[in-house]
Amino acid sequence: MKKFVNVNGKTVSYHAWGNTGPVILALHGSPQSARAVAHVCEVLAEKGFIVIAPDTPGNGLSDPLPNSEKTTIVDYASALHSFVAALGIKSHGIYGFHTGAAIACTYAALYPNQTNSIFFDGLPNWSADERESLIGYLASFEPVWDGSHMTWLWARMEEQTVFFPWHRASSHYRMDYNVSPAQGCHANVMDLLKSKNNYIQPYTEALKFNPGNWIGLLKSPYICAASFEDVLTEHLSRPGLDHVTPYIYQTREEMYETASRLFDENKTDNVTLKAQADLPCGFVEFEKGQVYWQGNPWQKSDSPTLVFLHGSGDSSNIYNRLSKAMKLYTNTLSFDLPGHGYSNDCSSLSGHTISSLAKCYHAACAALGVSNYVVVGERLGGLIANEMLKQKYCQQAMCIDIQQKLSKQDWQDLASFDCELAPQWDGSHLVRAWRIARWETLFTPWFKRDRAHAREIIGAQLEPNDIQKRAETLLMAKDEWLTSLTLESETEISDINAPHIRQYSTSFQSAAASTELRKISSSKDDWFITLYEQFVL
Repeated sequence: MKKFVNVNGKTVSYHAWGNTGPVILALHGSPQSARAVAHVCEVLAEKGFIVIAPDTPGNGLSDPLPNSEKTTIVDYASALHSFVAALGIKSHGIYGFHTGAAIACTYAALYPNQTNSIFFDGLPNWSADERESLIGYLASFEPVWDGSHMTWLWARMEEQTVFFPWHRASSHYRMDYNVSPAQGCHANVMDLLKSKNNYIQPYTEALKFNPGNWIGLLKSPYICAASFEDVLTEHLSRPGLDHVTPYIYQTREEMYETASRLFDENKTDNVTLKAQADLPCGFVEFEKGQVYWQGNPWQKSDSPTLVFLHGSGDSSNIYNRLSKAMKLYTNTLSFDLPGHGYSNDCSSLSGHTISSLAKCYHAACAALGVSNYVVVGERLGGLIANEMLKQKYCQQAMCIDIQQKLSKQDWQDLASFDCELAPQWDGSHLVRAWRIARWETLFTPWFKRDRAHAREIIGAQLEPNDIQKRAETLLMAKDEWLTSLTLESETEISDINAPHIRQYSTSFQSAAASTELRKISSSKDDWFITLYEQFVL
């Protein structure tokens, strides 16, 4: 289960398995997130341990550390110590993979009283020549107007399963690996997209790491291990680790069994994890899973909480800047749709209707202690907002950019495009998401690319970074995007007849007679005055 904790004013994301038992920390490699160590965590949890896998600062959903471009391996170890303290954990075992192993080694040396045992799965030990050959290995990721960066990203991640370093394609650098399947490569791509260039610093520190400076300081039992096919296997017998017995395994199952025995022989007292209160984000139970939320519903306010619901293929992140401005005057709360944003792997829109979604979001608000609220929704979120007002769940609602019901011809036109965003072997789904995101800024609907459906270009809508944000939310939703588009496009505008709703559409100007039609800027930064006047004054 994904969870969050506030550590020195920064939000740290972590996955947790188990509720009561001895604690083991599991640290992932680069450029990845805690997702990458899920299997070993599940294996250890089955043995009766609580396993906690944090996203390294700047990776996954964790905030980066201050001055992240200058962060050292000691800083990452110190941040891990603060994370452990925030969870109230006194002592624990620790498992680390590659970058995670380097952080684990540093941490265990600096905080020996908290570390009962350590299992290193591929401890980095690079030579000077190898570090020289890795120049250019940690390339920055920069979106460009034509989307070619998406092709580069897929090739870079795919190549990494064949060559090490990935940018040196020759027989000398070819690894004895199976090429990662599309799902695995896609997961690594999405990890890098979440971290952006924040992935570079922890990876840099792993490449610079010298275990000989730290391994002698360890006070707890440890094992240095690697899979036989791991490129770091030979690192375990190099100077700095040549006095350490290496354990090389043919299967990961054998390796994890050894790790389990090490932790069991040196286990700590049982603990029960407690949830931290007043967090700025988290997950709430939803029909058929969980949905992600963010905001400040705990803050005292005389005004109703302002709830944001996004449209198909988007996420709650699109309201971050607006929410930051609004929270000075009222509480804000924004949700991801099921199957969207950070809810993408823990819930689904399948089987839902507008009515059931309205009921579920009302229950989600109640679960967070929010009973007095108003709803602002875009497109599908607007339809849900309308239904929430209709059912008297909320005091007021505002629907923005409700789309005209698609005709039979519209659906036929859409069908002529390959809209599948599930991972493809060649990474074509990445480019497809980029193209859809770009055409959405030029035409409404995006697949009607003629003069009659042209959209006005406002401000910097075509900036590559803005297109990239939309492409990434589409990729997070994958084929849930089409499910949400179907829900979004099956309601007649004439059904939006609640008298308190403001509605605006850049392309469809028809609305029910009882609906007040008012224009609102396409830039969410400009929504503040409208929302303040409507819901706060």
